[in-house]
Amino acid sequence: MSYCSRRVCGGEKKNVSVSLFSFALIYLLPVLIFFLVLLFSVFSSGCKRIKEQVETLRKISISFEKETQFNFSYKITLEQKDVQDLGLKVGKLNLYHARIEVDPIKNTKSRIKIEFDTAFSPDSTTFFVPGVFIKGNNFSQNKVYSLLKSKKWIFREDRLPVPISVAYDEKKQKLVALLKLPAQYDFTEQNQIDSESQEILVDTDIFGIGFDYDSQKIIFTFPFEEYPVFYRRKFSTDSFYELPPKKALYNFSSKKSFDIFIIELEEKNFADAVLALWKVVYKLYEKNGVISGKLPNLNFDYQLSVLSSFFRRYFYDGEKIKGFFSFVRTETGDVFLPWIEASFTGMALMNASNSILLGKYLKDGELIDKGKKVILSWIEHGMENGFFIDCFDTTSNSKCEFRPVFFKDAFFSRRNFESLLALYLAYLYETEILPQDYDFALKVKDTFIKGAENMMKLQRKDGSFARAYKFSGEEFDSSPAGTLFAAPVFIKAYEISGNSDFLQSAILSADFISNLAEKFEFYGSTIDANSEDKEAAMWAFISCYLVWKKVNQEKYFTCARRSLFAALWWFYLWNVPFNPNQLFYKIGLKTQGLSSVSVENIHVDVYLFFFPSLVSEFSSFEPDFQDELKKFSQIMIYAVSEVVPTNYKNNGSVPGIIPEVIQQTWWDYGFGGKGNYNLTSATGWTVASTIIAFSHLLGLKF
Repeated sequence: MSYCSRRVCGGEKKNVSVSLFSFALIYLLPVLIFFLVLLFSVFSSGCKRIKEQVETLRKISISFEKETQFNFSYKITLEQKDVQDLGLKVGKLNLYHARIEVDPIKNTKSRIKIEFDTAFSPDSTTFFVPGVFIKGNNFSQNKVYSLLKSKKWIFREDRLPVPISVAYDEKKQKLVALLKLPAQYDFTEQNQIDSESQEILVDTDIFGIGFDYDSQKIIFTFPFEEYPVFYRRKFSTDSFYELPPKKALYNFSSKKSFDIFIIELEEKNFADAVLALWKVVYKLYEKNGVISGKLPNLNFDYQLSVLSSFFRRYFYDGEKIKGFFSFVRTETGDVFLPWIEASFTGMALMNASNSILLGKYLKDGELIDKGKKVILSWIEHGMENGFFIDCFDTTSNSKCEFRPVFFKDAFFSRRNFESLLALYLAYLYETEILPQDYDFALKVKDTFIKGAENMMKLQRKDGSFARAYKFSGEEFDSSPAGTLFAAPVFIKAYEISGNSDFLQSAILSADFISNLAEKFEFYGSTIDANSEDKEAAMWAFISCYLVWKKVNQEKYFTCARRSLFAALWWFYLWNVPFNPNQLFYKIGLKTQGLSSVSVENIHVDVYLFFFPSLVSEFSSFEPDFQDELKKFSQIMIYAVSEVVPTNYKNNGSVPGIIPEVIQQTWWDYGFGGKGNYNLTSATGWTVASTIIAFSHLLGLKF
């Protein structure tokens, strides 16, 4: 203490100077070093960012239609965005905003091609364009969009739920994507689209979006292009109509700019990479006004009342089988095919349950009676060897025969699982909503449990189910697509019976689905198409999520999460523009929240069922994205509600049905093309899906 006092109070000057030097050495030098290191770090980081921007800029190349390149000047500006603004918990992420400004020296009919060199390895890269090209389309090689046909593909922007092209390098575990803000107008005419000319002059801002495996490049074109073929329509499950490639030209008369986002991120596998990417895309679209704020209130009470007319108009009161006609003409609602289909597109049994639900909700005893009659008739006359028949022909009073979607001697496992699920819903509505009929509920429950037991006996050792079976139980179509619909039935059978065998079967099927989800293989769920499709991903999510809620194992949560976002990639995040002379422009149809079907069926529809309510429920497990998932589940329901014809707004159809095939691009089943419905609709499933999607708004949980 005295030593310190001498220093402070004026000891020897030498000691004071030594002491000051020591103080500086001990305390000030580390601070100085810290600031120097910080300054170097900031400078180094800035240099690195500049270097990354320069490298990214060099990957972009611009070209114009032959012999017009000298008529243009152009400028590319690249800005690196702060990813923290997105508020997402994503691994390594880089985000750039590229603005391309094109200035014609004189009026020129031309087109611009924007190419981005991914610099990925040719032997480990896969491309992804949502809605049309899913990680190589490995399960669609005999369809139109096949790598056997070409390694280079370009698609019209309005074929895509999101206008984006994605490349993923399996070895580097890196993803790069080019995303554009969606098109705003399209005045293209049908006579131009169907003309023999492979080059047409159009007034549109629809892009062409694609990739080239040989060059490892992502390709954007303005205006649109379809290459190497123009997939124009589908006539049947194996008959596709293709036109030669088609290029659009634009009359450049003034400066035009294009905004493109370049997204780079790293994830260990493709499934997790595109999961993170969907979140980024959603946030970007939200920030740029593509996804709007608050939705209008939904008057679902009125719409449910309107839909109740379906059960009156299309009820078939047969001597043995009863049900609801489904196959109708879209504009008039007239029945054109007198068949009663148990499930899938017809949904006679699911709608029988819905008739009971609506009858109780609307206090309409007639609807309740119709629903019960249909279910009891199928229990008594619509089963063979413990399995539901697929379809009943009311003209011949026998099973339908229309290959390859109906076979008299076989049934599709999807239809049987859906029919069993319909019985469960009837049991649920009968036991939880007044008035109650316990004898009916007991009979339905007994049939449901026995039907689930019969299906359980068909399960393979790996947990899968064949796509179709003969009524003897012998496999008819060995594809494992039937597995996607098994777990919900087994979980509900377990809940109301307590039989743990059902839970084990659900777990086994979820194990199989988990392997598919890890590889991003969602295919073959639809009966009228056998390719990569939306419903496969939706039911994979539902299956794994229901199993996870029972066993709480990480494996099934991961499967549910991957499958959920795989399904979300099929939903349109934007509103496709239509020509003023097209029906959809006149009725104000919006595509945001509707969903594409498969890489084979290039239209949108209203398929939802239990999906939005479970997405909303699952959102609590995505803390960085909870509000967005909840909101999008509402967007889905609102989008579907806007398609429902009412007495005040017929939407191009008639009250009581919901159009099935909504043609948002130049693709159809033989009629209309973009901006119109198909001539016919299988309205049984559209009504069933919509009522079930609305039912959670009534407080019912699946």
